[in-house]
Amino acid sequence: DKVASVKSAAAVAPEKAKKGGEAAEAASDLDPSKLDIRVGLVTKCWAHPESDKLYCEEIDVGEESVRSIASGLRAFYSSAADIENRKVLVLANLKERPLAGFKSQGMVLCASNEDHTVVQLVEPPANSKPGDRVLFKGFDGEAATPA
Repeated sequence: DKVASVKSAAAVAPEKAKKGGEAAEAASDLDPSKLDIRVGLVTKCWAHPESDKLYCEEIDVGEESVRSIASGLRAFYSSAADIENRKVLVLANLKERPLAGFKSQGMVLCASNEDHTVVQLVEPPANSKPGDRVLFKGFDGEAATPA
């Protein structure tokens, strides 16, 4: 069960932090509100012409223009059509960087099994719309700006 796995991982984190020093300090600085996770709609998806691992996507995240994002999902989704027109979650406050020559303006969030043989897009709630921000109860800080 995916939720149980996440809860288990969260329960282990404080124990690791108790071991002292830098680990405890780093754990106390964890604040998920610094992540700008937005609901997006994949409006276009195609196989990267120079990479067997990447798909290129245009994703509407509620801004003036769509974002271009490259994702290493070709091993897990056999067709770009399986991704196109789907709602996804996008980590939107990453610095733009080229992936195989394609300027990627964020990261699509996925979940995997333990050995990474299965990777799936994380689906936002059905009633969400492009641009909605994912919030974490108890954390109301501002999203960090890309470094």
